[in-house]
Amino acid sequence: RGDGLHSFRLLEIMSAGAVPVIISDTAMKPYADLFDWSRFSIDVKEAKVNTLVPYLRGLTHAHWQRLRDTGRCVYEKFWGSEEDMLRLALGTVQRRIEATNRLCSATPSEK
Repeated sequence: RGDGLHSFRLLEIMSAGAVPVIISDTAMKPYADLFDWSRFSIDVKEAKVNTLVPYLRGLTHAHWQRLRDTGRCVYEKFWGSEEDMLRLALGTVQRRIEATNRLCSATPSEK
């Protein structure tokens, strides 16, 4: 269990083409507002950890392959290089600034 909001191990797992299995009730995934993490990772609540092995064994080869392929693709496009990471971070900042500008420039409703 890491001390930060998320662990660099998550990206290491994705870079290896493996599927992250996240056992946590409170884990914050990086850029969760941009990525549907259920398309390339598996979340397990801490209270359900005893059902994890049977659940994982029940997944089809095709499902595992989709998770791996999607995770690898996301990793390569957004975290594969320092340039990709910088582009992702700057794009996120830009979207947040634009959203703030839209909210702050809206005309308040009359009371």
